[in-house]
Amino acid sequence: MLLLLIIVSEWDRLDSIVKPWLHSTLSTSLLQMIFKKKVITYEVWRNIEKVFQDNKVNKIIQIDNELRNITMGNFTITEYCNRIKNLADFLDNMDAKVLGANLVAYTLNGLPPKFRYIATSISLRHPLSTFWDTQSILTKEKL
Repeated sequence: MLLLLIIVSEWDRLDSIVKPWLHSTLSTSLLQMIFKKKVITYEVWRNIEKVFQDNKVNKIIQIDNELRNITMGNFTITEYCNRIKNLADFLDNMDAKVLGANLVAYTLNGLPPKFRYIATSISLRHPLSTFWDTQSILTKEKL
């Protein structure tokens, strides 16, 4: 029984150190969102995790939508492809991997009409070009 009291006491002591430290690392708005009295550090951590997990799904949807609808606009081929790769990498880091074939399709779909013939040529290749091959072909075909 005494051992259990010592363990619980030590846990409470460590919890009283970690919880304020954790609170001090949060922005004021996030702290206000998750702050509750009389909770242990684990509950604070779980509440923070819930906020970020909820935001994660929304962010994945937002970035995926941006990637699907990206257009070249005034970007150079290199800038355009870098933007696509950055969005795909961001999704990959959030456990929402983009298939290589989809990445090529998004790249080709966002090209202006002057690239139509080369986009058609790339899309008809078998096997389909990789994203890097597509970028290389487009870079060589600058019009």
